[in-house]
Amino acid sequence: MFLKKHFVIGLLGISLFLISTITFEILGVGNYYVENIKYHLLTPSETRGIDFMSLDALIRYSLNISTETVKYIKFFCLLIIYLMALKKSTHILTVIFLLTVYFLFFYDLVFQYHFSVLGPLLAICVLVLPQFQTKIARVLILIINLPNIFFILRFLKAQIIFDPIYGPNPTMVGWQVVSFFQILPIIFLVLVVLTPIINDTIRKLNNIKPLFK
Repeated sequence: MFLKKHFVIGLLGISLFLISTITFEILGVGNYYVENIKYHLLTPSETRGIDFMSLDALIRYSLNISTETVKYIKFFCLLIIYLMALKKSTHILTVIFLLTVYFLFFYDLVFQYHFSVLGPLLAICVLVLPQFQTKIARVLILIINLPNIFFILRFLKAQIIFDPIYGPNPTMVGWQVVSFFQILPIIFLVLVVLTPIINDTIRKLNNIKPLFK
């Protein structure tokens, strides 16, 4: 019964999405919306440089992982999130948090200011969900909402280029350092949030009676 309701809601959402998208495509209005969906879904940019802070860009250009491998990682992570969303015990806020993190990690045009979206979302999560209320989670949330370490590099004048027009910018190594420490506490927070869900899933699987003895 529960899965039936979930599938009905999912089908309704997909139907409304398709209707609005097809309407925009036929009437020629909202082409920016339609073209961006097709472009970023089918041919995402291989972003690189000091402006982009995504995990996608970091692992491709710091670990020399191929674009094809990164694509499989992206699809696998998204599949896990959607499977978790089907679980009755998974709170909707947890799913929203994970999808937001997925966007920040794997969207091809993520700038540093995009991470500010986590501020209000995490504030709501702390008020509602117990896994965000643990000491380690609160410490990680505090770190996530603090300014990134670019100001430290600037203070030390380490891995910084001073442009006469655009001002101080990190070098490629500086970009890697800033991106790494921007993303690392978010990864730890995701692990803290997922641990109770994973433990609950394992416990339920262990309680399943075998079909054959």
